Amino acid sequence: MHLLFVCTGNTCRSPMAAFLAQREVSERGLDWVIQSAGLYAMPGQPLSSLAADALTRRGVPLQAHQAQPVTAELVAWADAILVMTAAHEWDLLRRFPEAAGKTARLGRFLADAPPAAAVICDIVDPFGGADAEYEACADDLSKAVRGLIEHLATKGSLE
Repeated sequence: MHLLFVCTGNTCRSPMAAFLAQREVSERGLDWVIQSAGLYAMPGQPLSSLAADALTRRGVPLQAHQAQPVTAELVAWADAILVMTAAHEWDLLRRFPEAAGKTARLGRFLADAPPAAAVICDIVDPFGGADAEYEACADDLSKAVRGLIEHLATKGSLE
């Protein structure tokens, strides 16, 4: 399975989700490949230091990260594309109509949200915020990624 996490700049939410997902699939012994990208990414930008701090506090192994933009090649490569907001979903599908049917908002998989709320739940952007915003984002991402991996491991698709 190939997972692609998408946000705006690929320096906070999508790489955090990718690192969390990598840990989750490794712990489950799944041989999945995970990448992240941004709809408006400046290539080569590093992971935000506050995002890295939030992941480090959770014991998530970090590797070097360089932001990359979403491309047609990445969209074709991905079996599932997870976006952070409704606006991301709209923008991605407008640019890459071929992503339809394999794109979902990650917030849909928040384990503690009621089903109707999870469908409309966006993962809030911590960019420019303090540690507390990054911690809250990391908490939401962690819950959503666990729910996503469980869903995909049992059902095999986003359906």
